[in-house]
Amino acid sequence: MTKSSFFASASALCLGLLLSVGAGSQANAAAKCIKGDRKAPYTIGWANIYSVPTWMKQTQGTIEAEVETLKKQGLVDKLVVTDAQGDANVQIQQIQSMIDSDVDAIILIAGSSTAPARVLADA
Repeated sequence: MTKSSFFASASALCLGLLLSVGAGSQANAAAKCIKGDRKAPYTIGWANIYSVPTWMKQTQGTIEAEVETLKKQGLVDKLVVTDAQGDANVQIQQIQSMIDSDVDAIILIAGSSTAPARVLADA
């Protein structure tokens, strides 16, 4: 995966995740993440609401495998994984922690369609 295709994929993912919450402030946040002013290698966050279901484990495995490929290409240096164990408030705190730690991109499966709106706007 080239650097430009990584940006395109990350931007599309970021835009899709933020717009799925359905508020205008998330669209503004998405526009900020598309700027591309960060440089590789990137730190990626995976904010999972709950890791017990098989499909969630498979999703995490896919993300981890892709990150390993991107590490070999020098595009990613680290994957930060969190599990909120079904608690949307915990997930919000974990996302805020990723933001505070300057994670470059956050992949999210939200526990609520509205709860993470504020923290996503901050991202």
